Amino acid sequence: MEYPSEQNLREAFGQPDQDFASGSIAFYDGPTMVGYGVLTSRSEADPAHDMRYEGGVHPSYRGRGLGGELLDWAEKAAVPLHNDRHPRRPLSLSSGCLSSNAGAVALHEQRGYRPVRWFHSMVRDLSAAILGFSFLAYEGSEPLGMLISYEHEAYNTKTGHRDLHISLVGTRAAGRKRGIATALLITAMSAARADGYDQASLGVDADSLTGAVRLYEHVGFTVALTWAVFRKRLA
Repeated sequence: MEYPSEQNLREAFGQPDQDFASGSIAFYDGPTMVGYGVLTSRSEADPAHDMRYEGGVHPSYRGRGLGGELLDWAEKAAVPLHNDRHPRRPLSLSSGCLSSNAGAVALHEQRGYRPVRWFHSMVRDLSAAILGFSFLAYEGSEPLGMLISYEHEAYNTKTGHRDLHISLVGTRAAGRKRGIATALLITAMSAARADGYDQASLGVDADSLTGAVRLYEHVGFTVALTWAVFRKRLA
């Protein structure tokens, strides 16, 4: 789960692929926001413009039809936004929810959305022993691999974990199938454990063609949550 900070949200409002005046909505009960929806256009539409919808309903207000109203709004609001950017291309709308949220899954399916992709959120307990301490990122002076990680204070505060979020792991073609990605992960987690982190996390495409899920499982990550992406052709 994500717990954005105020700064994260301020940065989101500056993104060029979002039109908050026409492409966002919020439902209120008095001063309390109980539901929201945001549409994001794509910079490319080849072969189709797959617009993204993100939304949610406050847990205390679920089961009242608000999720359906938000999807209705999204499908209508997507059309003029699409026509402004990619008028001669087909339009589809992608939405998503946790695969464990049976109500949200049923809502999408009832309205004609079909699951097309899944993304795992994986975690690794850093109180347990790490598998090793080897590291290789260079061959001579040539860089072959990289790992980028972050610490999100808002997430730590909300969950009570000190989490090392691994944002990117990559190797160049010349460095693949040589254990470089494994070494980078082990090195990063070992350093984080020594510095007091108790958990590492990352996100991965469940159908990754590079075998990323197997790689992460090999160094001790397990699937904590799965996010399902649903898609519907609109025009």
